[in-house]
Amino acid sequence: MKITKNKSLHDKNKTFTAVVPAAGKSTRMRGIDKLFADLAGKPVIIRTLEAISADRRIENIILTVSPDALDIISNLLKKFPIPKLIKVVRGGKRRQDSVFEGIVNAPGEYIVIHDGARPLLSKSLLRRILDSVDSTPGIIPAFAVSDTIKRIDDNGFVVNTLDRSKIVRIQTPQVFEKTVLMESYRVLVKRSISITDDSSVLEVAGFPVKTVEGSEFNIKITNTEDLELARAIWKSNLIHE
Repeated sequence: MKITKNKSLHDKNKTFTAVVPAAGKSTRMRGIDKLFADLAGKPVIIRTLEAISADRRIENIILTVSPDALDIISNLLKKFPIPKLIKVVRGGKRRQDSVFEGIVNAPGEYIVIHDGARPLLSKSLLRRILDSVDSTPGIIPAFAVSDTIKRIDDNGFVVNTLDRSKIVRIQTPQVFEKTVLMESYRVLVKRSISITDDSSVLEVAGFPVKTVEGSEFNIKITNTEDLELARAIWKSNLIHE
């Protein structure tokens, strides 16, 4: 698919809006809502919003939450205000639906999508992502896989061993040119495709996505073990730069 060149791609005054999807069900948290769990005295979702706010280039933030959590979020934001947060919107049934609701409400040239359950985003990683925006419409953080990766069949038998040098693990924040992201979503809807990673939207539409170095500490909290690990990493002060 042809990429539409825009003079603003090389403009020093790029405008960024962060969309933070936080409408998940926390099904692997043993009854705990991961977004509201405590992380060093504040809820996880507040830590995430503070982290994505850290770079001055992020001008606005839009948070998408499940309808059931709207009142809880409202009360939390009164206690822990996030100045850059301009809107809280209802999320959809799928991640891509929630993200889209955020995108259509987002001003600016670029959309930065960051998981609500990734509170350990460092300033250096966020800076690296934003600094990498150029003529490529999609930028995502990735890091190498150190374990051997094998493909198995439905019965659990090994089919073959994959070349791990060609495989990376993907994280957020991911940054996209808004016009390209909107066009990609139209293709996604037209083809009725479901995705779990935001950059996959551009892949489906045929736009290039470039990787930059991610961080082992930028974990996504999906279970109680992740939460304990996040607390340990926070105490270590390894992510506060």
